[in-house]
Amino acid sequence: FLPLLLVLSATTFSALVMAASHSPHQIIQNIFPVAGRQIS
Repeated sequence: FLPLLLVLSATTFSALVMAASHSPHQIIQNIFPVAGRQIS
């Protein structure tokens, strides 16, 4: 279970990094909507 969780986390992280490289502000608001509202 743990190796699967690590692979899933790594895949999600890499996907977020690739998405953030295109639109960092939108990704930040999607992940942290409350923090995004406070920033903007």
